[in-house]
Order: sequence, then C-alpha cells, then structure tokens
Amino acid sequence: MDYYASNFNTLPFPDLGESDVPNVMSLTKANTHYEHTVYDSPENTVYSLISADEHDRVLVDPAYRMQRKAESDMKARVYTMAMEDYEKEKIMNSKWREPLSKTTYENLINAEVVIRKLDRQFRQLTKFHSR
Repeated sequence: MDYYASNFNTLPFPDLGESDVPNVMSLTKANTHYEHTVYDSPENTVYSLISADEHDRVLVDPAYRMQRKAESDMKARVYTMAMEDYEKEKIMNSKWREPLSKTTYENLINAEVVIRKLDRQFRQLTKFHSR
C-alpha cells in the first residue's frame, strides 16, 4: 500500500476533465491535450467531504488515516470495476456487434495460437542472433 499517494482515483486523466479551453496553439496537442477550467479545484477530493473534527483526526492519527485511505482505495476500486463492467456491457449490447459462427470463432482462436507460436519463434531467433 502506498502510504504517501496523493491521488486515489485510477481513472484516465482525459475522462476527469472536459476540453473547456482547447490548446490550438500547438498542432501536436490540438485535440489531445485537455485544458481544464481556470477555477481552482482540489487535486485530492477524498478527504474534502469530512467534518473538521474528522479532518483533525486524519491529520493526527496515523492508524485512522490508513483506515480512511484503505476505505477510499476500496471505493475507488469498486467504482473503477463498475465503470469497466458498464463499458463491457455497452460493447456487448452494441447494435453494431456482429454475431460469429462457431467455425469463424474456431478459426480466430487457431489464428491467435499460430501467431503466438510465430512470435515465440521470432523472439528465440532474435535472442540467438543477438549473441
């Protein structure tokens, strides 16, 4: 467990903000760089919704701090798993999803097996030739 972690949220950075101010000055970062709003927001909002007494206890009591951190880690993990399940359900129930026949599926699996064998042989050959 990382004791000094500054942020417990494991979501990707672009999902946490909106492209309010697009960076149009750079051609390489024009649509990929997310500039958030100019209003200040705390980086770590895990402890921002507790009372002043609990905040003092978090600052003073290391055992309580570790307990709160473990609880927040679990909540973040559950939230992330729920979001992943939602994304999987969205993909599985997509109207653009094509059904596969049994023979097509078997052919895909066999092709993946052959590709893995070829990759293994290629790695062995490159290791042999690098000596």
